[in-house]
Amino acid sequence: MTKPAVRFGAPPWLAIACLSCAVGLVAPLAGQHPLPGSEAAAYVAVDAPVVALRDVTLLDGAGGPARRNQTVVLQGNRIAAVGAGD
Repeated sequence: MTKPAVRFGAPPWLAIACLSCAVGLVAPLAGQHPLPGSEAAAYVAVDAPVVALRDVTLLDGAGGPARRNQTVVLQGNRIAAVGAGD
């Protein structure tokens, strides 16, 4: 007689459930653009995946000196880069 195979790890249904939840939580983050004609759309001047703000003055919240003439690159909902605007 052979021994039954021993299974390690989670059952397949649990992996599928976790994957479904992850997709359900992350998918709405990709659609953070207001619908055309909505009240929020009136406040959007630039709707692009990457935006560069030029000639920005950065204020240091820790009390350091302000940095003038900076460029701030926004990618999605994050600050991707900050640097001299020369």
